[in-house]
Amino acid sequence: MGRLGAEDGPHGPFRSRCPRRILVEVVEHQTVIDEINAVLTDSLRDRARMERTLTDGYAHALSLEAERSRVQKELRALAVTSEEGDLEQRTREMSELARRIELQEDELSRLRELLVRLRAQYRRADASR
Repeated sequence: MGRLGAEDGPHGPFRSRCPRRILVEVVEHQTVIDEINAVLTDSLRDRARMERTLTDGYAHALSLEAERSRVQKELRALAVTSEEGDLEQRTREMSELARRIELQEDELSRLRELLVRLRAQYRRADASR
């Protein structure tokens, strides 16, 4: 039977939903960052909260890495087929994907720095028990 027109191409049927997904990811990322910062500034040194926040932070980092990998694959697929179709449109799409990768790398770097600080704080709290 074949694919529908909306499914024909590297972006699949959910291309129009992408901006909303990005917004959800940004909000989720900021929530994780805010929680880590809150735990870092909490004077109570709640080890259980630290453990949960570290776990959530590492899970979020893995999610960001997976998304970055997916976007990199999408960029490579567009680059391979860059001679097909509207060159200007493909160039815009490739530029947007490159910007997303850069943003994801910045987010990952910031998240990893906070996780290192939180892990060190957790170890100090664990050592003082």
